[in-house]
Amino acid sequence: NDFVKKIKNSDTTCVFFVSSHKLNECVELLNIEIRDRLISISKELTKLNERIYRGFGPKIKKMLVNHGEINKGEFVGYGMNYCSNERVKIGIIPFGYADGIYEKKNSDNYYVFIKNNKYKVIGDISMDSLAVNLENSKIEEGDKVILFDSNYTIKEIAKSCNTSEYEMLSKLNRRIKREYYS
Repeated sequence: NDFVKKIKNSDTTCVFFVSSHKLNECVELLNIEIRDRLISISKELTKLNERIYRGFGPKIKKMLVNHGEINKGEFVGYGMNYCSNERVKIGIIPFGYADGIYEKKNSDNYYVFIKNNKYKVIGDISMDSLAVNLENSKIEEGDKVILFDSNYTIKEIAKSCNTSEYEMLSKLNRRIKREYYS
């Protein structure tokens, strides 16, 4: 695309903002198209957990894949409602309340499934992402995340939110990839 061509041919510093649910896609694109440019990704600026990653695309990608622990006393989610009691391995899933299923609050009742294992959502859900406790897991970036299925039904999620199944399904955002089975 034209934007990538402009960056590729530019010899100046380029700054742009990318939402959390598009970050991995953006870094992957830069890995393919602009492998020889230095990249700096800054996350959680001005916060306790501020992190800055610097390097060439492939190195940045590796750092983002390997990152995923919070220390005792660190918070996850809006409102600082979840405070870790110990060092915890977490995963950030690019799915939030703007996508339609989950409410911002009540995350104590939510789970996701990855590789047929159930993982608890921790902290309040943000607009474009949610955090899950991945303790004792062998999860890798790119593993499929199941939000609901025949084992954890939309009916259960709706009940935990005090709403109907229909309302939950009708809120699903178009950007969610769907798989249909007959």
